[in-house]
Amino acid sequence: MKPLEEIEKTGINILVVEDSETQALRLKWALERKGFTVALARNGAEGLAMMREKKPALIISDILMPVMDGYEMCAVIKQTEEFRDIPIILLTRMSEPADILRGLEAGADNYVTKPFDEDHLVSKVRALLESSIQMRNKPKEECIEVLYADKLYVIKTGRVQTLMFLFSTYENVIWQNIELGRAQTQLKALNENLEKLVERRTDDLREINADLSREILEHRLAKDKIDELNKELQDKIVRLETINKELESFSYSLAHDLRAPARVIDGFSNIMLRDHANDLDEDNKKFLGIIRKNTRKMETLIDDLLNLARLERCEMNLLDIDMGELAAAVFNDIKASMPDCKARFTVKELPAARGERTLIRQVFVNLLANAVKFTRPREKAAIEAGGWSDANENVYYVKDNGVGFDSRYSDRLFGLFKRLHGEEEFEGTGAGLAIIRSIIQRHKGRVWADGKVGEGATFYFTLPRKSEALCRSSS
Repeated sequence: MKPLEEIEKTGINILVVEDSETQALRLKWALERKGFTVALARNGAEGLAMMREKKPALIISDILMPVMDGYEMCAVIKQTEEFRDIPIILLTRMSEPADILRGLEAGADNYVTKPFDEDHLVSKVRALLESSIQMRNKPKEECIEVLYADKLYVIKTGRVQTLMFLFSTYENVIWQNIELGRAQTQLKALNENLEKLVERRTDDLREINADLSREILEHRLAKDKIDELNKELQDKIVRLETINKELESFSYSLAHDLRAPARVIDGFSNIMLRDHANDLDEDNKKFLGIIRKNTRKMETLIDDLLNLARLERCEMNLLDIDMGELAAAVFNDIKASMPDCKARFTVKELPAARGERTLIRQVFVNLLANAVKFTRPREKAAIEAGGWSDANENVYYVKDNGVGFDSRYSDRLFGLFKRLHGEEEFEGTGAGLAIIRSIIQRHKGRVWADGKVGEGATFYFTLPRKSEALCRSSS
């Protein structure tokens, strides 16, 4: 039976000393794949401690490590009678004669250069184990002194061990030449493939350039057409703005002129009821009452139209606004004008805003007045105002526990004169929410609502967080 086979029957323990975890695990995997048992140490000192607990059959060690390097560890091992027969392979990038002499001086048996080939490393391990078995019990030879670059190296290893170490240098060079030849062959194949790929890509680029030239021409023609359409669109916008201004002026004048006839109708109806009540039967009195009621409704509609027209005309004087204080002040004014209002009002935290104070106040007036109106049927009416800040805007809400509405029709709420409740239930013209939408849109914000029949409603509006965005909206 061969000596190595005798050891393999009892198992071969190899100690790997390597501070790089990646390299250590790669060595462990390569050796264990071939049936060896592997222990890992992170530096020379840790390797010596592990070796004293369990003597390995062979040591593979890196050179540059913290605490104790590979040279120092190797020298300590070779100076210890119990362990000097353990073969040591240095794993390094040695390329200078001084490096080789230092390895021999430390007593190393062999070395493998990085980056290493796994099969090459395993073959060296097997050869060194075979050699170490054959060299056992041979007499110790005298040391050799070598002077190189003005430095004396004392080599205590035997001639056979020294010859094997130096031969490994030659073997590593041959192996590297083989690897270099393989790399050159692969590089040549890659260059040939690259040339073919470049030719194909060049042809593709020619086709792409031709297509691109056609597209550029098409884009240029399209741009000219777009410029022409944009000019037509701009002319239409100017004409539309002129028409809108004329329409606003007409609506304002018409609403203003309608107030006088409405007041005349209401005034004469009142005179008839006051001065000629005895001459009128009940039906006539009822008819005159209906006339007065509808006349007052017409005046309210006219006022709402005028308010809406004023919103579109008024200048935007932007100021910093304490929204919580403004909401509380508006509710107090509403409650003072409506002694029968018993709703409990809660103001949560509201982010400060920047906007036209008069217009924002009108938003709270309309929202809170609606909340008071639609919570009248509740024994314990509750109204709440609050808000929060998002990335680009502040969100505000007014919430109540009133009669609510069907959320499927929430989009209709903000239309002019749109109502979801009959006049016989709740008074109003349906212009209040349209006014709110107009104000918030002028501030570059959004409005929406959520509700449920019998469970209340919540109305939301937003204002931009950055004052610069608001300033642009006033231009």
